[in-house]
Amino acid sequence: MPLNIDAVFEPLEHADIRLVFAYRGAVPESSHRFDLMVSFYTWWWVEHGPARIEIDHRWITLEPGAVVLFPAGGRKHHQLGPETRLLSAGFQACWPGGRPCLALGRPLVLPGSEAGELRRPALALCRLLDSDPAAIESPGFPPFEPDLARACRARAAFLEFVGTLFRWAQDRGVGLDRQTTGDARLDGILARLAASPRAGPLPYDAWEKTFGCSRSQLDRLAAARLGATLRSCRDRLLLDAIRRDLHAGDATLKEIAARYAFADPAHFSRWVRRQTGVPPGDLATAGAI
Repeated sequence: MPLNIDAVFEPLEHADIRLVFAYRGAVPESSHRFDLMVSFYTWWWVEHGPARIEIDHRWITLEPGAVVLFPAGGRKHHQLGPETRLLSAGFQACWPGGRPCLALGRPLVLPGSEAGELRRPALALCRLLDSDPAAIESPGFPPFEPDLARACRARAAFLEFVGTLFRWAQDRGVGLDRQTTGDARLDGILARLAASPRAGPLPYDAWEKTFGCSRSQLDRLAAARLGATLRSCRDRLLLDAIRRDLHAGDATLKEIAARYAFADPAHFSRWVRRQTGVPPGDLATAGAI
């Protein structure tokens, strides 16, 4: 039988999988001590220490060669030194409703001997991006002249890294989340939140009229199917949209605040700082370590 190409690539048509940053090198002094909520996945290979991270209120010291995968939408708390060198990549991987593709609730830490296959595509990606320590403060693709061939190679290296990482995580007990929650009402709400994330109270009254579920029913559904509240899902989607707009640099803070229905720039600034620990002006590069 001929291979059904559409079926092979169908999951990629629905998933939002994109690179946030990738680099290999020393860590800027401004990021030696870090305690933020980060909306995307971060992967580390510790090439040289020291490096300490907090998991479940307990500090863990990472030996050179250790590998860490930080979950999306979680708190990232680390302490690094001036000698620390990392091979690192940050990426988004979520379904249309904003649900992360990997069902990872806490950082996954393993020795490098269990993740050697991840090093090669990560290094290839960094080489294609020409990443170096000076690029850490401006994560993502460094400025360069448009080059379709190079862009294709970088995209291929990135997807090879993510595909290898997903298989590696699955082999170690991390599940791949499904595209749907299994409940059409909850899927509909998540799709609306992803299409138009906005600040303020969630529209439970409108949802009740549309989907026939009360607030308490929806909250129970979210807890059972998502393991999270609808507000936390909205906040993750909203934070990711704001981060992208800030990184694009084509709108003022006042314009971004209005775009996402914040009462005023002060309200916007307080919300971002409460969510991440940093002001909006620092959010574009926050977590890019």
